Amino acid sequence: MKEALPPKINLIMNEKISNYESIIEHWISDFVETMKYKNPDVGDRSGDQPLGIKIMFDGYGFNEKTNENDDLDMLTFAVFVHRDCLSGKVFTEHSKTPWGVAHRPDQEICIFAYY
Repeated sequence: MKEALPPKINLIMNEKISNYESIIEHWISDFVETMKYKNPDVGDRSGDQPLGIKIMFDGYGFNEKTNENDDLDMLTFAVFVHRDCLSGKVFTEHSKTPWGVAHRPDQEICIFAYY
């Protein structure tokens, strides 16, 4: 049986998670407000992004009525955070594959978010 973490550690972890969510939400909100296109294509990166962060439009939300990803009221994004993001370095381009971009887990994390 796995032991539960002490309450103090759970509280610290929850605080970090809530800060992380609000930061990502702020980045995506700024990105959406500065995008060049109202109906972007998958892969669009036309919005403002902090140095060391790459935000990419990943498509629309799932629509239960049509059974398709065509819910224009829900946008999905891939947010890449580079391990050197605090150094102010420019984010290098990803290699492209037939199904998208190649994630580099040794250099970055990728967070999928809905807006």
